[in-house]
Amino acid sequence: MIRNYLKTFSALVITGSLLLTACKKEDEQAKTNTLLQQKWVIEKRVANFPANKTLNFTDFCNASDHLDFKPNGIVTSYITSYLPYSKDTATYSVSGNTITVQDNWQYGIIFQHQNSTGGLETTTSIKILSLTESAMKLEFPTLASVSGDSTVTYYPGTLTYYLYR
Repeated sequence: MIRNYLKTFSALVITGSLLLTACKKEDEQAKTNTLLQQKWVIEKRVANFPANKTLNFTDFCNASDHLDFKPNGIVTSYITSYLPYSKDTATYSVSGNTITVQDNWQYGIIFQHQNSTGGLETTTSIKILSLTESAMKLEFPTLASVSGDSTVTYYPGTLTYYLYR
């Protein structure tokens, strides 16, 4: 009889622990969404290409450059240095520390990226490196190409956005 009570008690403890863990993850995701869903000014973008460091750069942005993550799953952007293709709109979802963006616009160069052979990808996974109420750091995948004698070499890298509000 005591064994049955112990089994029941153990099962309740395990179930309670699982529920608390699930609730904690949901709470963390809700907090991430709440913090993310703002208009963020882009301070700078830093490109890093480990296999060819000569391609690395830092782009200091204008005060009007921004990413705006809306609660309805739409993200818009404006980056002056991309004129005349400065504006972009895409859909997004968040899971853990990853923002998945789907961009099917013809000139969606901000949220789209190239794959390892230079082909255009309309789905991009963006890593949230840090996120607070006033600052955010995001890491986008990127690709640089260098043309040579009838060849093109592609260098994968990252483009880190430093944002504030």
